[in-house]
Amino acid sequence: MYRLLTFLLLTFYANCSYLVASEEFEERPLSAILIDSYQEDPIIPSQIPSIGRYTPAYDNKKVSEIAEISVYDEHSPKYVSLKAEDGIFEFIEKEEAEFRITNEKTDFLQETQKIAELAEFDNGRMDKVKSHQIQTAPYKFFGNILITFPHALNKRTSPVRCVGSGVLIGPNHVLTAGHNIYNHGRGGWAQEIIFTPAQHKEYKPYGEAKGVILRTFKGWIQGSGEGYDYDIGLIILETAIGYQTGWMSLLEPEETFLDLRPTLTIAGYPYKDVKLKTQDGVTKVKVAKMYKHSAPLKESQEMRLLYEINTLEGQSGSPIISFIKSIKTSFVLGIHTHGSTAANEGARLTINKFERILEGISRFRLPRPSLEVSLRGHENEVEDYLIDVSKKAS
Repeated sequence: MYRLLTFLLLTFYANCSYLVASEEFEERPLSAILIDSYQEDPIIPSQIPSIGRYTPAYDNKKVSEIAEISVYDEHSPKYVSLKAEDGIFEFIEKEEAEFRITNEKTDFLQETQKIAELAEFDNGRMDKVKSHQIQTAPYKFFGNILITFPHALNKRTSPVRCVGSGVLIGPNHVLTAGHNIYNHGRGGWAQEIIFTPAQHKEYKPYGEAKGVILRTFKGWIQGSGEGYDYDIGLIILETAIGYQTGWMSLLEPEETFLDLRPTLTIAGYPYKDVKLKTQDGVTKVKVAKMYKHSAPLKESQEMRLLYEINTLEGQSGSPIISFIKSIKTSFVLGIHTHGSTAANEGARLTINKFERILEGISRFRLPRPSLEVSLRGHENEVEDYLIDVSKKAS
């Protein structure tokens, strides 16, 4: 009896230790950073009775009037998207893609049982998010992510590019799927991340921002690609683009709220409308279109959310959001990670995940740019404005 009790206690503590370790962040810097640039700003969540704890959102209602003007090299490589065996589309230079299809036995276009987005619900319906919608909350907080991994799934000789989705949850913080920043089959940590919020076709109202620090849960890294409970990643951006766009509120949902089967929405950037081009020697997303779909929550589990919401490859990392009418606010409840024939799934924001993400936001928070810095590069426009004001005053 004593031995049995001892065994059970040791097993319990071992499981607890594993869970604690799984819910810690692993961190990967992509470039040198000035740690003094960040202001540690603890976030104190608020509480909505019977709904859950949440972080403050920020909505900069003014849409940027100075959009990025993209000039792409005329003779830059052409990219095509090929579906790998794990269902993720890899963007590969056209000539190399043709060579791979001709010379390799693997059929990259074949349907497999591992496809990330397999099921179709509501007759496969997905709605395009129109340009005027993207300029408003919550859609302007969503963006596409161009990811460069060390190598392709089945070809380890050169880097490969993939596309995912994500959402701003702080001035320089993007929440996405863990497999968008650490991919077991493509060499581990991403080598480069470029986030573009609110893009509509070629229009990028807020420009782009590079990721400088990547963080994902140990449970995802140690899970060998199957630890979907922890398939969440946090990208720290080099610039505080969120002060232009605003950002979303995170919600750690209570069971009483999830039992109501709230309507969920997923919006992101499917691969099928993404085109890449080279600009100043750097490959970027030239064209991208946002799609969305909504449905009631089908099932809530301790670590996951299940729903019959249509998604496509490229939308991994999209936020799972719910609009709460009583306070007229949308919240992020989790991150879309993968699909199956029964339901699509996402990693739920649990107590520990919520806390770890808040720590990352607080620790790596860039201050609001000063007026001098924010106007840098637009001196002529400011001068013209001041002259105009002076004339009117006289």
